[in-house]
Parts: sequence; structure tokens; C-alpha cells
Amino acid sequence: MSLVAVAGYRESLPHLMRRRVFRLARNLRELWHAVSFLLANLARSVTCFGKVRRAFWRTQKKVV
Repeated sequence: MSLVAVAGYRESLPHLMRRRVFRLARNLRELWHAVSFLLANLARSVTCFGKVRRAFWRTQKKVV
């Protein structure tokens, strides 16, 4: 017996495969967004338009 018959789905197998492919594509797209966001943040933390960014604690004035 096929999985479609056991689960009681009325959808055809090609439709289920299409949904699986679309779900995989959506997951890959979300993964790509996460990786590119991480790389952009990493690049921004290292450089700021070619100049080294100052640490936040160095730019603040000391409270006496």
C-alpha cells in the first residue's frame, strides 16, 4: 500500500511531491537569508566602509 492510501489523503502523489519540492525551496531560501544576514553583520562588525570600526566602549565618554 502506498503512503497516500494509508494516510487517507485524497491528494495525488504528484501534488504531494510538488508540495515537498516547494517546501524544500522555501527552506533553502530561508537558510540563504539567514546565512547572508549573518555574513552581512559579520562584515559590518569588522569594517565600516573600509575603516576599522571603533569599539562602542571606546567612543563613550567616561562618567566621573
